[in-house]
Formats: sequence, C-alpha cells, structure tokens
Amino acid sequence: MPIILAREDGCTFPVFCCDFCGDRIEDAKDGSYIWNPSNIAIHPAFCHKACDSRAHRERFPYSWELQDFCQFLQNNTENAAMTKDRASMLSEVGCL
Repeated sequence: MPIILAREDGCTFPVFCCDFCGDRIEDAKDGSYIWNPSNIAIHPAFCHKACDSRAHRERFPYSWELQDFCQFLQNNTENAAMTKDRASMLSEVGCL
C-alpha cells in the first residue's frame, strides 16, 4: 500500500504511488484502489487505471475510484473541512 511522503521545494506531503508501475498517481481521477475481501485483513493496492489489467483482477476482484478513497479517509478522520487558518498556513508555505 504505497502512500508515501514526498518532498519537493521544501514541502513534505503524502502521495499515492501505483503498486504495479511504481509511479506517482498525479490525479486521483486517474487512479483506483483495489482489494480482495476474502483475505482476513484487507490491504488495498493503489494503481493507475491504465495499470489495472485483467491480470490483477484474479488477485484483486474489487475496485473503487481513488478520489472516493480520499473522501472516505477524510470523513473517517473527522476532518471533513480544512479550517481557513490551516489552509492559509499551508498556502503561505507553498504547500497548498
């Protein structure tokens, strides 16, 4: 499950990387998360939609949009809306 911290221009931020090609998923609309519910612990894989082939479907039969994953995660951490102060601070340091 490659959610990594990237560092660019003095900012550190979380990014998704494709489990199959290893490249960064630049736009959530271009990504999916896939999983197999038959495992005891469900560990999703993240991938570019272009990398999500039939070969992976046997191992990961379920998929959903990456942008939905991001929204679910935000809602589940009870941080559904970034405060104006926090957004302003991130914008000032060039990380938003």
